[in-house]
Amino acid sequence: MVAEISTNFGASSFEQAITMFNSLNSTGLPLSDADIISAKLYSNAGEKKEIFNKLWEKINVLTNDLNNRNIIDINSVLQQYMYIRRAADKDYMKTDKPDVTTPGLRNYYTDIKKICWTIP
Repeated sequence: MVAEISTNFGASSFEQAITMFNSLNSTGLPLSDADIISAKLYSNAGEKKEIFNKLWEKINVLTNDLNNRNIIDINSVLQQYMYIRRAADKDYMKTDKPDVTTPGLRNYYTDIKKICWTIP
């Protein structure tokens, strides 16, 4: 499920919106990294929100199937993709010494790389 969050406010307002959504979450479960990432990507999809919804739904269907077979869940898929991208982009070599510190998923996808923010 993707929640629509207006893009007419800054980062602190976004965090407030997430906090409010989290407190109103009817399941009583905290939002996962994938929930936060999808909400942020959706809010940045502009005129392509419908395309984003279709793409994200495909990802959810595939990862739910894998999760139901006890293989991997969507947060783990996002984490593995982050590792692959960081290695391919040599993100660990920003200085003369390797830095293998791993950023959190939310930080990586929404602040550091901002990858997948453009929808084909």
